[in-house]
Amino acid sequence: MKDRPVIYDEWMHVLGHSAELWFHDPNARDYWGRSLDKAWTALFSSNGSIGAAIWNYADDMTIQPDPTAPSSRGAVRRFGKEQAKMPVSEKLPNIYGTARWGIIDEWRRPKPEFWNVKKAYSPVRLLETQVTEFEAGKPISLPVHNRFDHTPLDEVTLRVSYDGETREMPCPPIEPHQKGMINLPAADWKAGTEVAVSFLDRSKKLIDDYRIALGIPAKPEAPALEGAPEVIEAEGQITIQGENFAVVIDRATGLIQSIKHGEASIPLVGPIPHIFKLEEFHLMGINPDIGKTPSVITKTVIYESPLLDAWKLKDIRIEKKVFAVVVHITGSLEAFNVEYTYSIAANGRMDIGYQFQNITPLDTTGKLPRTGEPVNLEVGIKFQTSDQFDRLHWDKKSYWSSYPESHLGSAKGSIELFSADKPAWAQKPTQPWNKDVWDFYLMGWPVPEGKILTYEASAAKQALRTYTLDDRKAKLALTVYGDGETTTARYGQFKDNQYYLYLLDTLDYHLRWGNYSANNRSSPDHQGVARLSLGELPLR
Repeated sequence: MKDRPVIYDEWMHVLGHSAELWFHDPNARDYWGRSLDKAWTALFSSNGSIGAAIWNYADDMTIQPDPTAPSSRGAVRRFGKEQAKMPVSEKLPNIYGTARWGIIDEWRRPKPEFWNVKKAYSPVRLLETQVTEFEAGKPISLPVHNRFDHTPLDEVTLRVSYDGETREMPCPPIEPHQKGMINLPAADWKAGTEVAVSFLDRSKKLIDDYRIALGIPAKPEAPALEGAPEVIEAEGQITIQGENFAVVIDRATGLIQSIKHGEASIPLVGPIPHIFKLEEFHLMGINPDIGKTPSVITKTVIYESPLLDAWKLKDIRIEKKVFAVVVHITGSLEAFNVEYTYSIAANGRMDIGYQFQNITPLDTTGKLPRTGEPVNLEVGIKFQTSDQFDRLHWDKKSYWSSYPESHLGSAKGSIELFSADKPAWAQKPTQPWNKDVWDFYLMGWPVPEGKILTYEASAAKQALRTYTLDDRKAKLALTVYGDGETTTARYGQFKDNQYYLYLLDTLDYHLRWGNYSANNRSSPDHQGVARLSLGELPLR
């Protein structure tokens, strides 16, 4: 057998087995692409494999004519109200199927995984997408890997677009499975710009697409904290008042209640510690179906920190500095201690430092760890907000250099948070998957009234430079500033029907079945900082 080639008939499972995680954060679907990329890159270079089959191509869903009739087959891998991060209806619609584990849905619409598959399996792989050394007026050379099995690269057309000009030419004659160089024709290259590079087949259909960044990107930096505001105490509130900006703090809790710009106000209640933790373990017991033979049961425990009613203030201290007012808060959330430092400046900027000590571990009494110590999936802070934000803009470091328009993994985006289009039973949607707001299989029947976030709006934006929520009615914009590496922001609706802005410094996904994980081991102590600003809505 060792001399025979091997094909994996089932590998790199899409998230049918982790429905609660992608539903909690749809970005998990894009994150899955890292798994496939890393796995296929390793498998392609091996000598013993001839391929692998992704599980699965299409969502296994069948929608019956009557949404209220009992299903002939019960839904599988649904999750209950206690697991959901948004309201789940009591009624189960007449849908049967195994799982939502396809790269397209039952209506044959591409999901985020579709582009990830195209990129990970691409037969033409550019090995560099960042060029730091170049000279205007001279060609740029890029290393390329021909991953075709039988096609030399000179049968592929290279399309290069830069500064309004597009040129096409054949690629160099690099043999299958070999590496070489391609040359981008000379142009007036400028740092801080991008070159669009595409590879086309004989019929000029797209094989793969890249964006080549020129120069070294500037390190993201938040605007400076400037100007010490006034401190006004009245009626149980502390107002940190700048020229046209204010932060209102509840004296009894030490938590921020709202932020203001002029006469307009935005509810922003918090910060609240946010800890999303996971551990898998074994329970040894007796399985009655097979007699007295000991059996192993695997379970997953997810712990998310309690909400506002569990917070207890210990002390509040206000310090006036030249550049800002600094509010020191100490308190506790259940058994662990919390320290906050609000640095609030008159120009609408504020930094929120947080430190958690003695974080309560998961209860694993009588359980045997299956995958080592618990891991941190999300750590940071969150704020309870209203639904008055209506648009989102982001600028982040993306995994791939190029994405199709409206892909939730794109480096930059500008989208509506909510959609007025709600699904109709058994009717094919007219919008792309990322604009959906409801899933009958996972969320029940019927679709509720009111605002519901789209999938792309509720997906985390990782490795942020900036993340801005617009309130167009109040003409205000709330911006989160990141480091371009570890900063994550997400706007989501929780099962208490409230909206939350999550500001995280740790993000990972437990995708199971051998998929990639950053493996962030938990610690009893944690610290970080979130940087924000509130200002007038800019012209876009």
